[in-house]
Amino acid sequence: MADATGRRRVSLTMIVRDEERDLPRCLGSVADLVDEVVVVDTGSADRSRQVAAGFGARVVEFSWVDHFAEARNAAIDHATGDWILWLDADDRLDEPNRDRLRSLIARLGDEPAGYLMRQVNSVAEAPGERVVFDRVHLFPRRPEVRWERRVHEQILPSLERLGARVIATDIAFEHEGYRDPATHRRKAERNLRLLERERSERPGDGFTLFNLAWTLHVLGRLDEAMAIWPEARARSTPTISYLRKLYSLWARDAHALGRPDEALAICREGRAALPDDDELTFLEALLLRERGDPSGAETLLNRLISGPAPSYLTAGYNPGIRGHRARHNLAEICRERGRDADAETHWRAASAEAPHFGPSWRGLAELYLAHGFHDAARQATDQLARCPGGADAAEDLRRRLGDGAGPGARDDGPPSPPPPPMRAGPGAGWARVGSGPKEATPAPSPPPAPRARGAGGGMAETGVGTAPAASLRAIPDPPGAAESLARADRELAAGRVEEAEAIYRELLDEGYLEGLMAYRLGTIADARGDFDEATRLHRLAVVADPGLAARVAPEGAPHRLAVTARAYRAEPAPACPVCGASDRETIRVVNCLAADSTPTAIDPVRRWARCLGCGHGMADPRPTPAALAEALASPPPPHLVTWNYESLRKASAVVHRLRSRRPGGRLLDVGAAGGVMAGAAAELGFEVSALEVNPAFEESIRRFGVELLRGDLLGFPFGGRRFEVVLLGDVIEHLPDPRRGLEVVASLLEPGGLAWVSTPNRDGAWARALGPRDPMWRVAEHLHFFTRSGLHRLMAEVGLAPVDYRLSGRYLGCGETTAERAGAVPSG
Repeated sequence: MADATGRRRVSLTMIVRDEERDLPRCLGSVADLVDEVVVVDTGSADRSRQVAAGFGARVVEFSWVDHFAEARNAAIDHATGDWILWLDADDRLDEPNRDRLRSLIARLGDEPAGYLMRQVNSVAEAPGERVVFDRVHLFPRRPEVRWERRVHEQILPSLERLGARVIATDIAFEHEGYRDPATHRRKAERNLRLLERERSERPGDGFTLFNLAWTLHVLGRLDEAMAIWPEARARSTPTISYLRKLYSLWARDAHALGRPDEALAICREGRAALPDDDELTFLEALLLRERGDPSGAETLLNRLISGPAPSYLTAGYNPGIRGHRARHNLAEICRERGRDADAETHWRAASAEAPHFGPSWRGLAELYLAHGFHDAARQATDQLARCPGGADAAEDLRRRLGDGAGPGARDDGPPSPPPPPMRAGPGAGWARVGSGPKEATPAPSPPPAPRARGAGGGMAETGVGTAPAASLRAIPDPPGAAESLARADRELAAGRVEEAEAIYRELLDEGYLEGLMAYRLGTIADARGDFDEATRLHRLAVVADPGLAARVAPEGAPHRLAVTARAYRAEPAPACPVCGASDRETIRVVNCLAADSTPTAIDPVRRWARCLGCGHGMADPRPTPAALAEALASPPPPHLVTWNYESLRKASAVVHRLRSRRPGGRLLDVGAAGGVMAGAAAELGFEVSALEVNPAFEESIRRFGVELLRGDLLGFPFGGRRFEVVLLGDVIEHLPDPRRGLEVVASLLEPGGLAWVSTPNRDGAWARALGPRDPMWRVAEHLHFFTRSGLHRLMAEVGLAPVDYRLSGRYLGCGETTAERAGAVPSG
C-alpha cells in the first residue's frame, strides 16, 4: 500500500546462495532506494544471511527444489510493497542509474505495467566486451503476477495475461556473473540439468528447446545444439522475442561446424523474417566476406553503422556489432581492395569508439608502416600494447619498426582513445560468448602500393587524445575541383539550384570531399521535398566524413571536433501529444551538425514530421530516453552558462509581467540552465526554486542565491509542494511527453497560479519568413515544434487557461504564453 505521502512502496526481492562477496556491492548500490529488501537464501554455507541482514534485509530461508521460479515467488510472498524490483547478487547500479531508478520509483502509480531495464554483462573471454539483455525488473505486486519456469524464469507471461504494458526505461546495471569462465561453465552445466527436467515436463515447448540449445552452444556441444535448433524454430511463433537470438546462434553453430552455406541460408531465413535485426545483418556480412563477396558485405556493414539503433528487446546483444566491430571489418575490406584512406577512416573511428580493441590499432599500425609513416605507426603500436592480448603483436611491430622489443618497450597502462572517445565493446569477426565460435579476424593482407585519396579522406589530428597525428598522403584533387566547388557555391547562393546540384554531384562522383558534397546535395533534396533522398544523402555525409562537423558547424561551435562515427539510439515518435493522431507526413530533413551546438549523443540527421490532425511538428524518429539523458548530462553550450546584464534585464521584464498578476510567492523555474530567470525572480521578491537536470549548471545557479533542485520535471519528487508561478522557459520542446509535462506543471500550481511557457512557434511570423533557414530546425535536442493554437489547446486540456501571448524578447522565433490554473478568476 502507498505510504503517508501517497508514494507507492517498492520491495527489492533477491534469491541468493553463498553470495557474501557480491552482496555488499549490490545492496550498497540499491538498498537505500527501496522501502524493504527481501532476501531468500537457498542454503548458503557462507555469511550471506548475515551480510543481507546488515543492510536491513528480511532474510527468508528456502529449501532449494531445483526451481528458480518457486524461489522467486517465495520472495514475492514475503514482500509487502506495491511494486517488486528484483536483482541478483552480482548486479550493481552506478550513480547515474541510481538517479534514474530513484526518479522512476518516485512516479510509480497503480498502473499495470512491467518496466524493462538493461543488464550489461562483461565476458571474461573477451575483455572489454559488453553483452546486454533487456528484462522486466520492476512490476506490480499482484496475486496473478507470478514467476514461471524451472530455469530462465519468466515474469512477462503473467504480465501479458494481466494486460499490462511493457515500458522501456533507460536504467542499466552491471552484471558480473560472466566474468569468471569457470563459474560461467558451472552455471551452464547446472542449467542444462534443469532444462532437461523441464523438457520432460514441457515436451515440445519452444522456449525450453531454445534455452536447451543455447546452453549446449555455451558448453561447446555444437552437434547436439544443431540437432535441437530446427525443432526450437518450428515450435516458436513468428513474433516471439527470442526468435532473433535463435537464428543468430543457429547460424553461428553451423559456421563453427564447417557448414558455411547452411549458416548463410539460416541467416538469410532469419533476416527475411526479421530484416531489422543487427546481429543477423552482421553475421551475413561476415559470411559474405568469407565466401568472396566483399561488396555485399560492405553494403550490409554500412547499413549497420548508419541505421537506427534497435528498438526491439535484446538478448545477448553486443552493441559493438553496429559500431567498432562493423567498422573494423569495413576497414579490412577497404584495405584488401586498395582503398587505404577509407580503411584508415574506419579504423580510426573504431579506435575512438573502443580504445581497448586491439585489432583496430594493429590495422592502423600496419597501414602506417606500409606507407612509411613510422611515427604514426609507433603511436598506434603503443596503443596496441595497452590492449588486452596486444603485447605480442606490438612487440612484433616494434621489431619491424627497428625499435627493439621486450619488457622495456611495453606499456601496460590503459589504452588512450583517439579524438573523441565514444562507446565501448569489443570483438571483430565471430564473437565469442562463453564457448562456441571464436573470433575469426582474417590475417593482414600484404601491404598494397601507396595510394591516396581526395581531401578529407583521412582524419586530421584534432589535438585531443593520443591518436597518430599523421594521415595518409592525399592524392591530388581532381583537376579544378576547388574552383568547381566555389562555382557551385556561387550558383547556389544565386538561386540557380540545378546548376549547383550538377556540380556537387559530379564532385561527389569524383570522390572530392564526399561528406561535404553529400551534405550540400542533401540540403538541396530537402528543399525540393525529396525527403527520402535527403535522408540518404545526409546519412552518407556523416558516414563518409566522420569529422563533417568541422566543415559545416559555425566557427566556435563546441561540437566542431565531434566525430559522427558511432551508433545512434532512436525510437519512433508516438502519437501526437496535442490531438492524439498517428498520421503524419515528413516536412523537413536537416543535418544538425550545422547548428550552433549539437550533442554527440544524438543522431545529427533529423527528420521532422507534421501531424495531419492538428499540424503539430515532431521529430520522427526521435532520440531514445537514454540518448536524451546522455545529451542533457553533457557540457552545455557556452551561451547557456554565460550571462550579462542585458540577459538579466530581459529576464526581469518577463518576471515583472508575471508579478503584476501574482505579486510574490513561491516560484519554480523549470530547466533553469544558468539561473538568470531565477536570479531575476529572486530580485523581484519571489521565493525561488530552480529545477535543473544538468549538474554543469549547479555553480551558475547557486551564485544567484536560490534553492537548487536537481532532477527533471517528470521525475522529481516534489512531495506536495505548490507554487504561485512556474516558469517553463524553452523546455517543453525538449520533453518526450509534453502533455504529461504540462499536467505536472498544473498540479504544482496553487489555484489561480500562473504558468509561463516559452517555446518556438512553428507557425509564427518569424518562422514563416525564414522558412528552411530558421535555425530552430537544426536544434538536435528539440523533439517538438508547437503552433500557438496547438500549444494553447494542449494547455487548456490540462487545466491551464492562456491569458496572454507575446513574441519573446529572449530568443528569436519564440512565443511566450502566460496561463492561469483553471478555476481561478481571471485577473487584469
